[in-house]
Amino acid sequence: MVDSKKPPTHADAPIFYADQPAGMAFSPQVTRLTFGIEDDDESSDFPRPVVSVVMPTDAVISMVRDIMEVLENDKFKEDMIKKTAQMAQSFADGLQREVSKTMVPGVVRKPESPASKKKLAKPSK
Repeated sequence: MVDSKKPPTHADAPIFYADQPAGMAFSPQVTRLTFGIEDDDESSDFPRPVVSVVMPTDAVISMVRDIMEVLENDKFKEDMIKKTAQMAQSFADGLQREVSKTMVPGVVRKPESPASKKKLAKPSK
């Protein structure tokens, strides 16, 4: 009988968002990396921890080496500069269109569709 189950993929893993590292603890056996988010109220100089990952220290060292190899790669740097410039241009183009639509007299705008005028209900807490 053939097992038809697919192997797990990255898409199967839970995703957590973090703004920055919030803490690190190292030992010869395991390393704990804690990630956090900045609170909007700015009442603290430290991020609020949201998730911790515990890994064998040798795996963390290997991961750091892999990350450094990618970050030091000239092709990677060029690609990131190019993509960042494209995003900045896209953002600037979008802002320019919005300014043109709302502030420049005589600019013909497409009428809004009835669907775009509907207000969405506020999410309940």
